[in-house]
Amino acid sequence: MSIELVKEQVLEFLVNNEPQVLAIKGRWGIGKTFFWNQLVKENKSDIALKSYAYVSLFGANSLSDIKRTVFENTIDTVLIGEDDNLATIKKNYKSLGKKIGRKSSSVLKEFVKPASGIVLKGLGSSIDKAYESLAFATLDNTLICFDDLERHSDKVKLRDFLGLISFFKEQKNCKVVILLNEDSKGLEDYFLFKEKIIDKQLHFEPTAKECFDIAITEQDQYQHIHDICLRLDIRNIRVLKKIEVHVQAALKLVEKYDDRIRFQVVQSIIILCWCYYCHSSDEINIPNFIFVKSLHARYYSAEDFSDFLEENDEEVETKEKKWEQTLISFDYPSSDSLSPVLLKSIEQGFVDKDSLKAICDAKQNEIEIEKRNQVYSKGWEVFHNSFDANEEKVKEAMKNGLISAVQDLTGSQFSSGIGLIRDLDDEELAEELTDLFIEKNKLDIERLNIKSWDTNPFGVKDEKFGDKVQSYYDHQLEEDNPITILERRSNQNSYNQSEVAILEKLDVGELKELFKSFKGEELTRKIRACLMLAGSSEGLMDKTQKALKEIGNESALNKRRLEKFSK
Repeated sequence: MSIELVKEQVLEFLVNNEPQVLAIKGRWGIGKTFFWNQLVKENKSDIALKSYAYVSLFGANSLSDIKRTVFENTIDTVLIGEDDNLATIKKNYKSLGKKIGRKSSSVLKEFVKPASGIVLKGLGSSIDKAYESLAFATLDNTLICFDDLERHSDKVKLRDFLGLISFFKEQKNCKVVILLNEDSKGLEDYFLFKEKIIDKQLHFEPTAKECFDIAITEQDQYQHIHDICLRLDIRNIRVLKKIEVHVQAALKLVEKYDDRIRFQVVQSIIILCWCYYCHSSDEINIPNFIFVKSLHARYYSAEDFSDFLEENDEEVETKEKKWEQTLISFDYPSSDSLSPVLLKSIEQGFVDKDSLKAICDAKQNEIEIEKRNQVYSKGWEVFHNSFDANEEKVKEAMKNGLISAVQDLTGSQFSSGIGLIRDLDDEELAEELTDLFIEKNKLDIERLNIKSWDTNPFGVKDEKFGDKVQSYYDHQLEEDNPITILERRSNQNSYNQSEVAILEKLDVGELKELFKSFKGEELTRKIRACLMLAGSSEGLMDKTQKALKEIGNESALNKRRLEKFSK
């Protein structure tokens, strides 16, 4: 039954003062409590009875507890939605004291203590029973909602509770609402006696959209969250709220990144939450979270899957095939490096900010490269896609494409664009762009080695471009020496093998002399740069470490100075 139909029936129940018992049943987490609380709050002025009490049966250990809780929680219907429980309880007991008379009021002072609020028990069983009876006697013409029926204490017999419900209706002229999950265990007596007790029973089964509208507020990526949750048919309000918390926490950390990254973060989190929180409700169709985790096994140890793998192999294989197809159908990116970080965040309850940032930075870089190359591709589209006399438009489009992708294109690719511009008789622009290619790539010097098969296997179309770039590369190699290389690579993590080859020619003594020539802050920068370059050469690393060791052996002071390079 949809929310609107249930709402219509409940409103009919609320607006008349006829004593009745209404049961609203639905699956756990479907939003019964939220629905009820919202409905009575929005329609409190139309409720026929003027007193109202909401009581959760969770933790109630006796009928006396239940009676007392009903009394303590009773408020005027105009106060529904206001959150001041302690004031309500004090008011109810003071009101009760007035009814009992002055003598009882003096006793009541021992119960209601100004500092702590209220204390009901402990002054003698006869007083307790007297106050309980008097309090219960005041509960006429009250709208009472009992929630969490399936979570009642074993100390409370359900048939006795249902008898109390009947008493409220028949003897106290109350209207009673029971919220329950009929699928729960331990409700045998409810089924046995409900026909005698319950006047009307409503099945609360909202659609996925109705549950989503209840749980999720307007926010960043709202439409995307909406679409995925509805595709997964998530109807558990608590799960939807958890999804909202996880998504909001992650989105705060990725707000600066491309929409595609944010889209993927939302997609992965919702699917992972669905598996983590909902698998137990449908073990056949909703993938086991540990199975999803196993798709990213390289990020975990074998112990993380030990319980999962102990199942019968044939059963596991059958389940896994179905779960794998399910994940594929919902576009879960199982091979992506972002998903394991989000998976861990759901397990841990918080996001590893550093790991998430590192992966998102790498993805953003890939996207930026793709965007730059798209601009380059569009330049060629303007050239190829018409016979219009649009030379200036073609040159402008090609210029923009070459500038945007200058650090991504090979010399061969870049020279093709340069050749087109030169063919259109714009020598000046062709030279400007050639200089730009050299300037933007000079730190990655091998990209300028036009003759290299590794970096430029297809040669160049424009010879002037190729000659100028190659000339710069050859000159740099001639000019390169250990000091210029270490200066260039200071505070960087990249290098070229040609640079390593130059440093490899130095012996231990020459390296030692070079290191001792450094002064000031350049000393640390350049020695770290040498160690970075030596990472790709066992010979250079051996000579570098020996040179440093010899410097350290010269004095205790130098030995201490060199400790920072071993960290």
